[in-house]
Amino acid sequence: MCIAHSGGKKSTCIAARCLGEPPPGQLTSYVANTSESYVGSSRGYACAVGTVPERVNQTTCLANGHWETPRCQVCIEASDPTGATYWGTKNVTKTGKTCQRWNSQSPQQHDFPNNPICHFIENYCRNPDSHTMPWCYTMDPDIRWEECSIPTC
Repeated sequence: MCIAHSGGKKSTCIAARCLGEPPPGQLTSYVANTSESYVGSSRGYACAVGTVPERVNQTTCLANGHWETPRCQVCIEASDPTGATYWGTKNVTKTGKTCQRWNSQSPQQHDFPNNPICHFIENYCRNPDSHTMPWCYTMDPDIRWEECSIPTC
């Protein structure tokens, strides 16, 4: 929608609705749209197998006329309750501490720098030692390690 200004000034345009479909991301489908896609309206979506929504399974038509990007995250399979095979990219602990890279010895020294079990070159939460859930060493010098909050599928 555009509003014309007098005196030869440029028109001011604002989005009234989103055009097209929301971006696909890691999704399998969208809930059928039963209404127009006006700014502020939402559509539900389903994440791909092995992933769950980061927050809610809805995407919203933003004021700029674009759909909010739906976000899915890797979850722990029910058949793997300890997350031993978790392959996601979560890199913060349940209290929000940043994970230390597995190939780093600072600030925490450890015995896992070259363990090939789960791509330990990043700072992702993993479970290399049969703990109860994925965890990581933290960048906080006072907190050696902490578990990560990862949803179950």
